[in-house]
Amino acid sequence: MLHQLQKGVFRDLVRWTMDLVKDLVLGQRATKTKKKKDRSYKESPGLVQLDARFELVPRFPGLRHFNHFSHVQQWTGNEERDLLRIIIPVITPLLLPKAPHALAYARALIDFITLVQYRTHNDYTLRYISQAIFRIDNTKEAFAKYRPKDCSDEAHWNYPKFHSISHYVTFIMNFGAPNGFDSENSEAAHKFLLKDFYDRTNKTNTFLQQIASWNTRETNRKAMDHILLHHFGTSSQEGVEIEAQVTSMSRTPLKVGTLCCQTLPRETQIALRSLRLDLKTTTTAYEAQRATGLKGFVAALALFVRRSRIEVGKKKGEVRPVDNNQSDECETDSTWIHDYPVQFFGSLRC
Repeated sequence: MLHQLQKGVFRDLVRWTMDLVKDLVLGQRATKTKKKKDRSYKESPGLVQLDARFELVPRFPGLRHFNHFSHVQQWTGNEERDLLRIIIPVITPLLLPKAPHALAYARALIDFITLVQYRTHNDYTLRYISQAIFRIDNTKEAFAKYRPKDCSDEAHWNYPKFHSISHYVTFIMNFGAPNGFDSENSEAAHKFLLKDFYDRTNKTNTFLQQIASWNTRETNRKAMDHILLHHFGTSSQEGVEIEAQVTSMSRTPLKVGTLCCQTLPRETQIALRSLRLDLKTTTTAYEAQRATGLKGFVAALALFVRRSRIEVGKKKGEVRPVDNNQSDECETDSTWIHDYPVQFFGSLRC
């Protein structure tokens, strides 16, 4: 669905349509007396009129607006699906007077892509798909001039993505709906295996090796997390290992009394009240560490706050970038964070 149809034959249709419109609608050339901005809509070249047609698409939920259609260099799968919904009413006034067969091909191809995306099929839908393929075959010569060329510089229709649509009916009869074999589901991993890690590289020629190293470390870390989670999240009862629930959902913070926290000094209580914090659920970082027995909690919190301030400072341009080695250093003196307000929620497990 993604590579054969949306980024295959449909992308070819969009490219061929742009070339055809450019050849059919030449427009009037700009002169000294009549500049580009002074030309009327009918006097403009084909791509200018095509962009104007896309800008005229009414605003409506579910319809994407393309203000500069001919200038888009990279198309995503979602953008191609959005383009599929509006391309026929956009190109019809431009193709119908001079190239009706090209418009018929576009309608047949979009009918085919829409029908193939059904989640279930029967004899009627397969008949509709076969009919759309028949219409595609009979009207494809309207774009014969723009066919791809092989190594011998000969234009032809026998390229794989276009040829594969003739077998879709057989594929559906043998294997079921094509959406179960779509490569887009597996390519979703690019978002967290490539895109997220690419921002952490230095963007040089070795970025692929750097991404591979990041993936290896992250995979090992997640594997160790699951091992530790299983080890500490299980309990033994009468010789039977029972997996315990490690986390639970709670939207309200725990009361300070359940944490065995001591009463805070009066000046600290006044400071917390000025921040509009509830004293029943709020305590200080140092008191939270003492009451819960979490060793190193104050130092870790100090490091977290310092990192957060650095990130905010980077965005505002107020703080110079800090070296990665320095950002991992622990606080030598974390007393400055002892009075920070802290709340614990019921979903926390230590």
